[in-house]
Amino acid sequence: MIQHVYERAGKAATLKRLVLATDDSRIREAALRFGVEVLMTSADHGSGTDRVAEAARRLSLPPDAVVVNIQGDEPLLQPEVIDQLVQALVAAPDVPMATLAHQGLGRTDFRDPGVVKVVFDTRKQAIYFSRARFLTPGERRKRRPTTSKSDSTPSGTPSSNTSPHSRRGRSSR
Repeated sequence: MIQHVYERAGKAATLKRLVLATDDSRIREAALRFGVEVLMTSADHGSGTDRVAEAARRLSLPPDAVVVNIQGDEPLLQPEVIDQLVQALVAAPDVPMATLAHQGLGRTDFRDPGVVKVVFDTRKQAIYFSRARFLTPGERRKRRPTTSKSDSTPSGTPSSNTSPHSRRGRSSR
């Protein structure tokens, strides 16, 4: 799968360099077999974003570099989506980071831990990412808000799902 994702990412017109950052020697060995530049990173990272930030620092990229964090388990990755993200960041140099997301989750996506959901504020800024189960709009309507003296917030959360992330001068693949 990693080779497939890597080859699809390589079709993005805006990427100048692809580096696979991993802490797993098995992934490194597999990637080296198909000719990938690999950077071994710390196993102590809490997220892929942290791993990418380490890779970007170690690669000594210029401060204005646009770096895209592509997860190795995204076989449906579309190169055009990567290009859209990079072009948006190049056009807005004051924006330090962006994540592509789309609306229109299917009913089962709300429950699927394989689908990352994102909650936005009123300015369309991402405030929360989760793989946890979210209630579907129909489930939220059926469920009565549960309140107690210690908790007066009804359950239910808006959602979308995400794709590649990018951070200017902070992240890499």
